[in-house]
Amino acid sequence: MSTVAATELLSSRVVDKETPIRRRHVLRAVFCGSCLTLAAIGFFTSNGLVTSAAFTVLPILGVLLWREGEPPVLLFACAFQWLQATAAIFYTNHFGQTLEEAFGSNELSVATWLSILAVVVLAVGIRCGFIGAGKPRRSELEFEASRMDIKKVTILYGLSFVGAALLHLIAWRFPSITQPLLAMAALKWGVVYLLCYTVMHQRQGYGILVVCLGLEFTMGLFGIFADFKSVFFVLVVAAMSSPLALRGRRLVVTVICFVILFTLGVVWTAV
Repeated sequence: MSTVAATELLSSRVVDKETPIRRRHVLRAVFCGSCLTLAAIGFFTSNGLVTSAAFTVLPILGVLLWREGEPPVLLFACAFQWLQATAAIFYTNHFGQTLEEAFGSNELSVATWLSILAVVVLAVGIRCGFIGAGKPRRSELEFEASRMDIKKVTILYGLSFVGAALLHLIAWRFPSITQPLLAMAALKWGVVYLLCYTVMHQRQGYGILVVCLGLEFTMGLFGIFADFKSVFFVLVVAAMSSPLALRGRRLVVTVICFVILFTLGVVWTAV
């Protein structure tokens, strides 16, 4: 190989490596800029200061808990807690009321501030758990996912689905061990995540994934705790476990999941 050709090949590899990094920096800048813009706009709402604080917390959670290429389970959990802590803010803003006016005292406002602070403290505590964890293991996870046999994962999911269903049936007949049995049944979600991640990484077996989503959604409708949403939570976490999470099909999947969750949540609440 000539020197010129080798130089061009090396340059192309450098560009290929730098492009995703540059794209990630742009996406992070856009996300932080959007949150700060919303915080500035929120300052002029009925609950101005607390609304701005709520939007400012979001990029802080991302900085503390996002480990690129790894399942953002902890970030997702904190974001869900953030949504619960701030829901009253957006609800009262919609009707042009302050938290004090809606509740008749300042207790709701104090509780909201404390809840937002608690989410940040929780995120800081989780971040401390990352000390000594080393670099994100994106390459290792993607390598393992590329070697997975989707058919074997599907069989494992089928066994876990049946096993979890049986454990749910048995659990309520033995009150003294109900909680341990339900915890064992919840191990099924690890297999569901493995299936979702493997299918999306290998970009094949989407029919199997759709069947899995349909089964879990249908079975969840028979419960009283809105369990139908759990499979979509797992799908969102799996979709966001890749550096390609905010691009192409994965971005579409993530947005669709959030829309479905929001719609089903509203309908379920009405029911």
